[in-house]
Amino acid sequence: MFDRAEPSSALDMNFTFEDEGSGDGEDWYYVRVRQHNDQYAWSSPIWVEAL
Repeated sequence: MFDRAEPSSALDMNFTFEDEGSGDGEDWYYVRVRQHNDQYAWSSPIWVEAL
């Protein structure tokens, strides 16, 4: 099944977040998105180590 393509204005997204964890050790994050047409996408994990 094919869905209609989203307009280019729907392809850009900016966001920020603040991690409320302890900052000790190692954490991982990933991005998961849902479009208006209920299509999903997600990124590979991003690993972050405390300095």
